[in-house]
Amino acid sequence: MSGERARALLSSIDVAEGIAALTRFEAVLTLAELRRHDRFAPQRDAAMAELARMVLERWRLHNYARPTALAALVDLGDYDTPAQLIIDRLEANEVNSADLRVAARLLRLRGSRNSARWLHLVANHLEEEGGELTIETTTTIVERLRGRWLAADDLVEHVVPEEIDPPAELEGPIAVPGTTDLVVRPIKSRQQLDRFSHHLVNCASTYLPLIRAGATRLLGIELEGVPVELIEIHPRTGVIKQWKAKRNAAPDPLRKRVVEPFLVAQGLVAS
Repeated sequence: MSGERARALLSSIDVAEGIAALTRFEAVLTLAELRRHDRFAPQRDAAMAELARMVLERWRLHNYARPTALAALVDLGDYDTPAQLIIDRLEANEVNSADLRVAARLLRLRGSRNSARWLHLVANHLEEEGGELTIETTTTIVERLRGRWLAADDLVEHVVPEEIDPPAELEGPIAVPGTTDLVVRPIKSRQQLDRFSHHLVNCASTYLPLIRAGATRLLGIELEGVPVELIEIHPRTGVIKQWKAKRNAAPDPLRKRVVEPFLVAQGLVAS
């Protein structure tokens, strides 16, 4: 019966004793039920907080128990504990998609709507495609969880409906002088993000909310009409944040030597 474990725990004479006696399986199921339980029920919040802390203490490394406990703490308004634990896992390169979904919800509840949308897409990409986050993506997530981000880039008013795409001409390619088969393309639509993500096997497709919010800029490099590299640029300073080839490998040094001065001359990146 749905909610049976939660009701049994809340009606017990000694809730703390009941929590301590739970196995991992029972604890996670009970915690999930408490999250759905009437939030005005007596002892519900206190029991949920205590149970979440016990799960993290005993089974922090379990990839289902941990996110369930973190999500419960977020439900209760404790954002700092989950944020720090997820940061620790990010820095240890041990984060998984469930952790990132908790982080995305945390950011949304803090009011960082565009960052939350982006992070949810990153979580989906990590779950579906596997692999690891790049250092740059990890750093960006950590900065946002620590609140080191421009609040204006995350205001609800900056969110553009996802079904709207900019006109195709905004993404017209720019030929690189001195070459016959190399172009640079501003990336602004879902279609181009998906195209570059497919060819480069990366998470470019997750960047749409950030691009539409003006929180980042992307330039794609194509060789003979095929995407070969992608550049992320800080929208205000023009500083290159990352420049990656296929599977987040380093860019071709000879190609970069040709393209970068051209981008500087065009005012697309800072010198």
